[in-house]
Amino acid sequence: MPFRLPHVAYWLLIVLATSSPVVAQAPVPPLLSGVTRIVTLGDSITQGGGQPGGYVWLLDRYLNAVYPAAPVTVVSAGISGQKAPDMQARFERDVLAAKPQLVTISVGVNDVWHSFRDFKARRDYPDGSLPNGVPLPLYVEKLEAMVVAAQAAGVRVVLLTPTPIHEDPASPENARLASYVKAVMALGARRQCTVVDLNAAMTRAIAAHQREAGPRVNVVTTDGVHLNAAGNQLVAWTILRGLGVPAAALATAALERPASVSGPRLKVLLDTDIGTDIDDAWALGLLMVSPQVELVGVTISDGDTAARAKVAAKLLHAGGRGEVPVAVGRATSLPDSVDYQFTWAEDFTAVRPVAQSAADFIVETLQRHPGEITLLAVGPLQNIADALRKEPNLGTLAKRVVLMSGSIGGNVWSPTPVAEWNVVRATTDAQLVYSSLPLTIVPLDSTSYVKLRADERARLEKHPAAVTRALEALYRLWIGDPTQQMTLHDQMAVAETLQPGAFFGRCTSMPVRVDDKGFTRVDPNEGKPVSVCLEPKRDAFMKFYVDGLLLAR
Repeated sequence: MPFRLPHVAYWLLIVLATSSPVVAQAPVPPLLSGVTRIVTLGDSITQGGGQPGGYVWLLDRYLNAVYPAAPVTVVSAGISGQKAPDMQARFERDVLAAKPQLVTISVGVNDVWHSFRDFKARRDYPDGSLPNGVPLPLYVEKLEAMVVAAQAAGVRVVLLTPTPIHEDPASPENARLASYVKAVMALGARRQCTVVDLNAAMTRAIAAHQREAGPRVNVVTTDGVHLNAAGNQLVAWTILRGLGVPAAALATAALERPASVSGPRLKVLLDTDIGTDIDDAWALGLLMVSPQVELVGVTISDGDTAARAKVAAKLLHAGGRGEVPVAVGRATSLPDSVDYQFTWAEDFTAVRPVAQSAADFIVETLQRHPGEITLLAVGPLQNIADALRKEPNLGTLAKRVVLMSGSIGGNVWSPTPVAEWNVVRATTDAQLVYSSLPLTIVPLDSTSYVKLRADERARLEKHPAAVTRALEALYRLWIGDPTQQMTLHDQMAVAETLQPGAFFGRCTSMPVRVDDKGFTRVDPNEGKPVSVCLEPKRDAFMKFYVDGLLLAR
């Protein structure tokens, strides 16, 4: 289906479109000549831009639609909350190591905004007196260091001016931001690199709308800062025009509609012990490609967490989602099994985990987005418990907590409950989590009955996408013999996260506690209410899951 702009985007793009005649295929502009890989460096706006419908996603699709004979990959390297010093510190790792021919750099919003807003205390400082921002001289120093490093490596640089903070041109934040915008323009002239003035484009669009409708409605953002569908279109078109792409070629390009354009995406933070059983990687694969999901991070639990983190980071990178942060949890005693999936990523260094511990990452991410993020844990619960010890109000900060965890009744392997792996591997931690958080669990009672059939695997194996190829490679490292089948434990928890209750006959509240042997007991006296998902709808779920992975490109 051709991609159509949301209604509000049509008039926004009038400022960009021209009356040039339509051409069959425009020549590749000089700035893009020979470019096969572009890295977009930035903060949460760029991180979200990598999702379907986001500006990075649109850059990739438009460039490949307009110049099909010159394929290019556009990769998001955005991390929420980052400022110029943060980006400069990871520039070698996240940009130069990816070996692009061109990099776009978008930085400045947080450098200014964090002087006016204490995000942990959720308090505003109208005078901009907080020391959490980045002073202009330091901002210029770090931004220029990135430009110099890129140019020394032969990478073309496109600077993007920072976008407005609140859709109010007269706000004190935007008054201060103006000097940062001017500094970017001056740096571009000094270092002879292209500058695309996103700030001016968005300010014009906001002003045009407010002349007609007043200042009360955000037109290009969801919250005054982060881009909505129209804002992503505007930013993408502005950048593409700055790269030299003709407006006529853009206007006639037909893109596939991302399913998420019609509504907000679900923010998900995945906690996983990827690398032992195969279902973790295949669960992450669906979260990576789902247009319903804004994957805000992946945290790693249990055993050799550093080795597991490499598997997650490489899978994300292979699927073009290297911007998703990976945080490592505390190492624990090693399982008895040999984890051959680790060999797939043991030499991988292109993307590294963030410096924060998994627990700190969970707490700080939920604090930045209270009530917005679903915490999805599909491994042993060390990280969730550690986060609870740091932030006892974790349950109120999360939108929802979903676990692949527990065994309430019989399953395909046993007529009676068993001590399920994700519980018994960290029993004390599981006891804390089950007694403290409002939980939805997808237990063995459901997951053990759902296995991947050979024909379903074959459909995915034939799909020519980087994600599905990587998942098949990991599958081959995991299987002990050709007849072995994956049980889709963790994928069912992902499905419950994305479509609550849709793939189960019933989700029933039960009083559950974890005993000292790692059993999840139904106990009317001491148990806490837990929503337990039972009676899996295997065929409906498998269609949802396989069709979801086939969205990967």
